[in-house]
Amino acid sequence: MLFHCPQCHTQYDFDETQIPPEGIAVQCSNCPQIFNVCLPNSTGALPYQSDEWEIRQVNGNTFRFKELTTLQTWIIEKKVSRDDQVSKSGSSWRRLGDIPELASFFKAVDNQKQPQFAPVNNYAPMPPAYNTPNPYAGGGLPQQSGFYPAPGAWQAPQINTINTPVPMPMPNIYTPAENTFGAVKRNKSGIFLKVIIVFLLIIMAGTGAFYLINPPVFKSLIITPVRALLGVGEINPKAVEALNAAKAKLALGDDAAIEDALGLIFQAMALQPEYTDALALQAEAKLIKADMQSEAAYWLSSHNEQQEQQTKLNLMAAKLSEDAFNLARKAIEQAPNNPLAMRAMIGYYRHKKAIAQADPLVKRALNFLNDDPLLPLVLGLAYLDDKNFEKEGLSMVDKALPANETNNPALYFVAKYRYEHGAKAEAAKYVAKILASSPQNELALALKAEMERPLPPPPPVAAKAAAPAPLTTEQLLRKAQKHRENDRTKEALAIYEKILDENGQNVQALLGIGWCYIDLNYIPTAISSFQQVININRKNAEAYYGLAEAHRAQKHKAEALNNYRLFLQLAPNHPEAPVARQAIQDLQ
Repeated sequence: MLFHCPQCHTQYDFDETQIPPEGIAVQCSNCPQIFNVCLPNSTGALPYQSDEWEIRQVNGNTFRFKELTTLQTWIIEKKVSRDDQVSKSGSSWRRLGDIPELASFFKAVDNQKQPQFAPVNNYAPMPPAYNTPNPYAGGGLPQQSGFYPAPGAWQAPQINTINTPVPMPMPNIYTPAENTFGAVKRNKSGIFLKVIIVFLLIIMAGTGAFYLINPPVFKSLIITPVRALLGVGEINPKAVEALNAAKAKLALGDDAAIEDALGLIFQAMALQPEYTDALALQAEAKLIKADMQSEAAYWLSSHNEQQEQQTKLNLMAAKLSEDAFNLARKAIEQAPNNPLAMRAMIGYYRHKKAIAQADPLVKRALNFLNDDPLLPLVLGLAYLDDKNFEKEGLSMVDKALPANETNNPALYFVAKYRYEHGAKAEAAKYVAKILASSPQNELALALKAEMERPLPPPPPVAAKAAAPAPLTTEQLLRKAQKHRENDRTKEALAIYEKILDENGQNVQALLGIGWCYIDLNYIPTAISSFQQVININRKNAEAYYGLAEAHRAQKHKAEALNNYRLFLQLAPNHPEAPVARQAIQDLQ
């Protein structure tokens, strides 16, 4: 039975008796094309090519495609899942995970190795956050040497870095020497083909050497012109249109607008796979949602209200910010100099209040401040959270505001900063501007309610009974520890967070939070808490022990061993020292 490769038209002859009823996906031995081989009247298999098919995702989004290779690519890129459904007529739908010929592609996705790239604070001990700040250059921007720590939590990829995908497991490539389906007939001259292959190998070797010697020149002289000639670098206009509409929605900053924006972003990514701007914008949408949860918890904590709800909101924010980090990281890897990608990653560090740990990224972003009007505002807001550079951050914010007066998420943080620093009238002006374009903006409404909150009445002259004295910090720590011992982790976590509201440098509270997050199986957040302790006191043995336990839970063998050893160096007689020694023996 004859089949042709749909790309290079190489002919193959397969034995019909060896073709399973559901068909089989094969890869052409002459080109990278993947195509499906199935019997003419087979049932249950998705044919290689049809007029038009439709994908319906579990979230309700629908996409259309014409070729099986498009669907296979979407599976490998994780744009569709086993639970999504496919249909040709629109009336009969099949789950992708139930189609046998797609099983090998889903298995390939499951076997892909996850990149070793982690969010902020998931690293070994870092040097002190700042040295003596240098003077600033013209324009109010800080000099980028001497006051940020050495590279630690996040390293931006080098320009022109190419991330090689994990090889995808494929069925056997059928050659004359190995033929399980029958004799393969090739319409190629053997000698001529060998000459061509040798010639191509020589060209590829020379091209590879050129790339290794000077990657930037290689990109400008070869990759960019070839991509332009083939039209690879062109962006689908409809994808750009969808993304611009998503930007307008995100600028409103309320919950409904964010959901609309996410739908438009997914639409753009379906039209333009691996669209860097869309990845970056999706990360920003996640960060806005994370900000909404964090700020809601902040306003509750400022009035000592609903501590359990505060914990729930903070956990939701942590998950959203981690998702945003992964999206921003992928965008940076695809395009290291993309302003939207840099802006999204800086936004993540702003949300985590850890801009000092993004030194390589900040250095690069300072060269692109004129390419994106929102980038300097996001960077300025990040500086506002750092007492060492608050003045410079305020200068950047003031300069960037005129070009971003319709961006409500950024205006909220400017308004909040003004209110907390006594400029209530100016804060009210920004809040009114937000509510004029987004009447249901949750953050603006919360800030407005706070500014309008009446002053508490004066205490009565003669109280019937003296109010109980508030618990001291030591009493609160003992109470939280007792909750942990009784498996009341969330109650303990709420007490630790209350202590940190009063003193963000309390080591015992940070340690307690780390262990609570381990109990709740939020390992990355636990690592972040232990790392904060080490940033405060690099000789705190319990923090290294906590890091070791957390890394061991994530099966990070090298990190766990390193932190167990640091713990034993600092506290060889600690009650947990025997446990650490046994753990080292088990891991070695």
